Amino acid sequence: MELLSLLESVLGQSEPRSKGNYRFKCPLPGCSSVRKRLEIKLETDSKGCNKWKCWVCNRGGNTLRSLFRQASADPDKI
Repeated sequence: MELLSLLESVLGQSEPRSKGNYRFKCPLPGCSSVRKRLEIKLETDSKGCNKWKCWVCNRGGNTLRSLFRQASADPDKI
């Protein structure tokens, strides 16, 4: 799966969850999570969105681009 490979190259190893979601360690500044609590929906919806949410810092969004920017990911990955 190409999208999962991209996510793991930016966020590290994932954990599969139910309903097409995957869990990662939250890379966002100020998040105090030490466990994998950032959930991302891998299936892109009809609007081209992949919703994501961290259950610790309570931040979330509709696009992976917004997550990568907030996490200061490599611009080539964005």
